[in-house]
Amino acid sequence: MNIRKRITHHFINWLLVDKPFKGEIRSCFDRLQNEVHPGDVILIEGRSRISEIIKSVTRSPWSHAVLYLGRLHDIQDHLMRQKAMKYLGNANEDTPLIVEGLLGRGFIISPLHAYKHNHLRICRPTGITYTQVQHVINHAISSLGKAYNTKHFLSFLRFLLPYRLLPRRFSGILFKKKTDAITEEICSSGIARAFQSIQISIQATLARYNCHEASDNPSLFLPCDFDYSPCFEIVKYPMLQKNGDKN
Repeated sequence: MNIRKRITHHFINWLLVDKPFKGEIRSCFDRLQNEVHPGDVILIEGRSRISEIIKSVTRSPWSHAVLYLGRLHDIQDHLMRQKAMKYLGNANEDTPLIVEGLLGRGFIISPLHAYKHNHLRICRPTGITYTQVQHVINHAISSLGKAYNTKHFLSFLRFLLPYRLLPRRFSGILFKKKTDAITEEICSSGIARAFQSIQISIQATLARYNCHEASDNPSLFLPCDFDYSPCFEIVKYPMLQKNGDKN
């Protein structure tokens, strides 16, 4: 490993360190597990250094987005189910699963309970059929093994920083149109691309910066865009029950 790669590796590890949890978790994981449906997007309020940066620049509590697959038997396509099994690791067939893109690891399958101690929100796509849900799931599974686009992600953050800190022209990589196969994504762009495959479009945050390229470019989506999108219903059911509450 050369010096540049070693420095990058240590920097990424530094960004991924979680801060100690303070306060209370505002969602009940057990109730969320019962409520979540295959094809739902789950937003996560992370506690790592990189999560704090994302929350700061987007002015949103959501720093990460994952796609809920359900359990293995919820994946109807045999080939996609076989591919998912290759990435399962130690999880068993009854484990609730998600697809996510992680800095330093790429696109992987994880158990939902990996985020048991985080504040979570369900974003449910509205008006889509079972067949469309399966199409989204298959699209996400086909992304497994792709690398996380670190350069794109850092360019994204630079674009959102105040102009005086870094001229916007240095973020031109965001708006370059690629004609070759997509081999790298960031977490939210991979999910957005899956929904665009069934004609569900999510307006990107960068559209608020008067960037016309942003409106339908999945490479520019952030986790908070699912929260803002009119194409998704926010499921607030899985909240902690307060003492004395009957419902």
